[in-house]
Amino acid sequence: MRNFTPRKNGLPFFLFTLLLISGSALYGQTTCPTAVDQNLSDAGNQQYFCDSAIPEVQDLSAQGTDVVWYADQTSTTPLADTQLLATNTIYYAGTNTASCAGSRSEVTVTIYSQPEILGINDNKSQTTKQSLPSLTFCVADVNNPDIYLSNIRTSADESGTIQWYDGQNSSTVLPDNTELVNGATYWVDQANPYGSCRTNRQSVKIELISEPAPTGEATQTFCAANNPTLGDIVTNTDNRYFVSETSVTELSINTPLVDGKTYYLSAIGTECNSINRLAVTVTVSPLTVVDETQNFCETDNATVADLSPADGTWYADTTFTTPLDPTEALVHATEYFLALEDGSCTTARVIASISKAPNAGTATELTYCANDPAFDLYNEISGTPDAGGTFEPVLTANSFDPAVWGVGTHDFTYTVAGDDYCDDAVNTVSVTVTEAPDAGEPVSETYCSADFTTGDDLIAVFNSFIADRDQSGTFNPPLETLGADFGTNPVGTFSTQYTLTTGSCTDSADFTITVNQSPDSGTSATYQLIEGDNTVIDLFTALGGTPATGGVWTAEDGTVVSGNFDPAVDLAPSTFTYTVGANGCESSSTVFVAEACPIVANITPEFCETVDDGTGADFPRVSDLLPSHAVWYASADPTDNTPIDPTTELEDQAVYYAGNASSTCTARTAVTVTILDSPNAGVDTPVAVCANDAEFDLVSMIDPSILGEADTNGTINPPLASGTFMFDPAVDIAGDYTYTVPSTTTCADASVTITVAINAVPGAPATSDVEECASVGLTVADLPVTPDASNTVQWYTDAALTTPAAATDVLVSGNYYATQMSPEGCESDAATAVVIINDAPTPTMVSGGNIFCMVDQPTIGDIAMNDSNVTWYDAPTGGSVLSTSELLVNGTIYYASLTDTATGCESSQRLAVTAELEKCPLPIPEAFSPNGDGINDVFEVNFIGEQYPDFSIKIFNRWGQPVFKGNASNDTWNGVATEGAIGSKEVPVGVYFYVIEYNDGETKPTQGRLYLTR
Repeated sequence: MRNFTPRKNGLPFFLFTLLLISGSALYGQTTCPTAVDQNLSDAGNQQYFCDSAIPEVQDLSAQGTDVVWYADQTSTTPLADTQLLATNTIYYAGTNTASCAGSRSEVTVTIYSQPEILGINDNKSQTTKQSLPSLTFCVADVNNPDIYLSNIRTSADESGTIQWYDGQNSSTVLPDNTELVNGATYWVDQANPYGSCRTNRQSVKIELISEPAPTGEATQTFCAANNPTLGDIVTNTDNRYFVSETSVTELSINTPLVDGKTYYLSAIGTECNSINRLAVTVTVSPLTVVDETQNFCETDNATVADLSPADGTWYADTTFTTPLDPTEALVHATEYFLALEDGSCTTARVIASISKAPNAGTATELTYCANDPAFDLYNEISGTPDAGGTFEPVLTANSFDPAVWGVGTHDFTYTVAGDDYCDDAVNTVSVTVTEAPDAGEPVSETYCSADFTTGDDLIAVFNSFIADRDQSGTFNPPLETLGADFGTNPVGTFSTQYTLTTGSCTDSADFTITVNQSPDSGTSATYQLIEGDNTVIDLFTALGGTPATGGVWTAEDGTVVSGNFDPAVDLAPSTFTYTVGANGCESSSTVFVAEACPIVANITPEFCETVDDGTGADFPRVSDLLPSHAVWYASADPTDNTPIDPTTELEDQAVYYAGNASSTCTARTAVTVTILDSPNAGVDTPVAVCANDAEFDLVSMIDPSILGEADTNGTINPPLASGTFMFDPAVDIAGDYTYTVPSTTTCADASVTITVAINAVPGAPATSDVEECASVGLTVADLPVTPDASNTVQWYTDAALTTPAAATDVLVSGNYYATQMSPEGCESDAATAVVIINDAPTPTMVSGGNIFCMVDQPTIGDIAMNDSNVTWYDAPTGGSVLSTSELLVNGTIYYASLTDTATGCESSQRLAVTAELEKCPLPIPEAFSPNGDGINDVFEVNFIGEQYPDFSIKIFNRWGQPVFKGNASNDTWNGVATEGAIGSKEVPVGVYFYVIEYNDGETKPTQGRLYLTR
């Protein structure tokens, strides 16, 4: 149902309402009054008043007659007309008869009161001593404060329009841009937006305070070694610190100073901080660190007092906070810093290098038996010796073999090498090897019965098994028992164990003999051939004894033959075997057919000192004696069956004896040899020389023959220009020269050919000077040089050409010398190349110059460096150039290179800088205006999501009701309620309260007030 009021709907509706009321009375019906609604846009009936009117019950409006007002629907006692109305209270319209009880029209009363003075609505400074109804402002100039009425924040929302006055009862309305006057009192009221009344006025007294800026030197210098901070800047006051004249983000007093940076200081007064700021530019001189390594041995037990200089005071780092105790033990690879002298920024950084003392173990005595296996002697050393040492006497792979070293005591020293600071560690190891038995290997053999006559023969074979062994052992069973067993039954298996004992060590070997019954193959014989007699021989008739028939004859290669030997066809010497098998046992006998003895025609042969068989010169040898099929011996004794090696050189006047290979000749023919001298001209020799070589002896260049160096009594043809053996490449020509040495015996003269080639010498190669940057990394291979075709180049680092330079050597400033060499090995004179290598030093960074607040969005260009002309890269070498406007990424390494403006060269060694972005206090806005003008339309805490990704925020109205909840995915508020009973509606202008939970386990929650205006 919609309610109409005369005020809002016009006179026609009012008359129509009166007619309805009159009509109802005419028909005798009771009509309940209807409360007037002054705000049709909100639910329910609303009526509005100003506190200045002191509204009463009788001021309520309703349509109807006999209207009275009640406190609730069922009350029978009307409210007094003069009872004062209460804001936010519901009143009920009825009649005196209370006939409308339960269906009374209700209205909610809102009374607009004088605005409350809440504070300041922008970023103007305010003291902490606010006490309404007065406001104190901190300004730069009390007479020109730049503070206006519009800067005062009140509780009035936009439903009422505020107005400022210069007095409580003044009718003069002040404009919002009225500049505040120190000591003045201003009055403010607000209008009822649904009527024409205005509220009572609220007063506020204005106090303006100006705090002077601090005073101090505009430029101040500090030493980086003292880790200067903002608190070290000298002024006449306590201060707050900022990065600019207008920045609102305060820096911590403990912020490290950055060289060349300007800081802005605001004085902290008793009531205000100064608006004007003192600008101070700081110079932070870098700490100069001189590196040094001092060496000690682990056994020195070195302490801080051992560092040099001994009278210095030492610290663990360059904060120089607490001096180290002189008795504190030095730690390997640890840095120690010498205390700064007054006024100095230079310290010595000493790295303690403590060499580990070598450990060779402790004295060791070992005992082993001679038959123990080899072992690693290092593993037996007592203690905990270091590996990698050496034994003296030397052991291969540290292996000690008792069998090799033998019985006795063997002393070794085990040495572990030290270094320049620790002595070698030496230990003695003594190994005693005691006598050990050796029973030898086991033996198992099979014999035929014919091999033994009695049991003693069997015992003799068993004893033969130990003929080359220690014979102090025992047999089990005894050999006598086995011999007796053989006498009873000579065919079968006979076994015993042979055991040796020395001290506590024993060794045994098993011996077994199996005896089988043997057939009769006769006895072996030798048949001597006669040179020229070719009668066929029956080999069976040559056997001795009474061999059994039916056997098989085999040649030396195992081929079965007939048993007849034909001297005209078959070869001698040769052995033929006759084999008879019976009872699983074979017997064999042989007939050896010896070749005929040779007939010698010349018993006094002569030979030249060298002979030539068509394969080249050689010495005369036994193989050159005739007849060629004879075998030669050093003795006429036919029992000497060792022939002379056919390759043996013949000796002058030596006697050689002719026999056969079988050594069956009973009479050997003696031959006496004579060796004649042979001339020696060497061998044919090629000689290659360079045209610039010095004169040389041509004969000395001849390669030696088998007789050695060439004789020097020969002649050269064609003769040399010198008339001697001296060959001069500048005079004599290339070609073949014959060198001849005459013979003094019946042997022929000796001649050889010397082929001389004279090679041309190339000129010096073409080259040029080089100037380049060290960062390019040029090597010797990059030096410009142009050799002749097919020639090779060699660079040297000295003019004397004694020190070659490798192609991979990195170039340094200086002279380099190039020669070229022909394929024939002739080297030219040198050409000089002057090399200049330019380099720029590695840039340095200001201490702490890589540390920033994340909220400041620092760029690469913000990194504080001690140098200009710095270029940034994304890699230590090569890589891409980075823009100085590129935002820094926390933990990322950037590489700085310095450019020398004189040469244009960059540093060959770049400085690695790791960006450190820290969490800093975040500026939280105090107000915003979601009015759609594109300016400050949302409440937002910049960078909170980046620093605290798990944060949450809640915003409440003044009654503690939630209106907004946010997090990293919903981090801005546009003034529309998302929580509570208000629903999705724009919240009214006013003060709201926020609570921010950072949820990082460290940062405490932040609470504060937020003013929303439109």
